[in-house]
Amino acid sequence: MKNIGLALIALSLLHACSKLPLLDNDCRSPVPGSFTVDASGKKVIFASGNLQAHIIGSGDELSVNWGFASWQGEFLGSSSCNVTPVAGGTADLFGWAAAGSPSAEKFGIGYNSDPSHYGSSVSDVLQDWGPLIGSGWRTLSDNEWKFLLNKRAGPRIGGVENARHSRATVDGVRGLILFPDVIGWPSDIPLPRGINQCGSYNYADTAYGAGQWQILENLGCVFLPAAGHNPAKGNPEYGKTGAYISSSSKDNWRYCRRMIFKEDGVYTVGTGHLTAEPQRRR
Repeated sequence: MKNIGLALIALSLLHACSKLPLLDNDCRSPVPGSFTVDASGKKVIFASGNLQAHIIGSGDELSVNWGFASWQGEFLGSSSCNVTPVAGGTADLFGWAAAGSPSAEKFGIGYNSDPSHYGSSVSDVLQDWGPLIGSGWRTLSDNEWKFLLNKRAGPRIGGVENARHSRATVDGVRGLILFPDVIGWPSDIPLPRGINQCGSYNYADTAYGAGQWQILENLGCVFLPAAGHNPAKGNPEYGKTGAYISSSSKDNWRYCRRMIFKEDGVYTVGTGHLTAEPQRRR
């Protein structure tokens, strides 16, 4: 199984903002910026950090309390719970919607290459991952990721029209900044470099400290950390690659599509095998 990045779960703005559901013991508000995700004008907002599962019990008795990372750039990396769930531990890498499977796999936690652990039919795995953690949450589709990254009307930043994203380093963490649909760039914050570009710039070309990022977050910017892949097999690439899940499938549901960013680019691809190889879970 490839463990694909779920990370910042999108919240639909179709819900009344005052009634957006929060997770267990997590009283923080979502990031205030809104992002258009299709041509009809549908908008989403993002959670305040990467999704985390605080593990209770084990085996068939396993359950979780859901929460968010302490800030947008936090990720657990080599946490053993991302490979083998342990009661009292925390995981933040998840596989693609394994809702029909037993024990830990129903939450996509842990690595297992046996197809039977991920449901007995397409209907077991074919669903939006978001509702598994609570009403009102959902995961962006492949087309929504593409529209958000490549087509939406964005703000003008540093002379660049429709600024949508930039790879960056925030408080020492590499990742991808998403600019909201509307933002007035603060005069005392350096302009980002490589806006909307792939290949010409890297993470180090745009860097912000914790205080600078707090200002940008308050203005609606989202930061997706390069949290890597599941370490059960292969190079986890912590701090180098971000792989964020979508709710869209590929190749008769054997794969899901995801949004990936690396040092050399930002793109969406149809990878993330449900049963064979480990990769990224969020």
